Amino acid sequence: MAYNKPHHKTFVALLKLSGLPQSLAEPIGQNLAYLDNNQQDELIAVISEELQKKQNLPPVQAP
Repeated sequence: MAYNKPHHKTFVALLKLSGLPQSLAEPIGQNLAYLDNNQQDELIAVISEELQKKQNLPPVQAP
């Protein structure tokens, strides 16, 4: 699968928001950016939902 740079940046940001340090979030985000694009989208949605639950914020509606 081709590398998806925008998703790499998204994964790193989400992982950092989850509490991981940059030194861990960066390589994990890079590896996740090589998954199938649909899998990346699903994973971003799951991580985002879990972060929202932790923060007790209302869920964000997909466009």
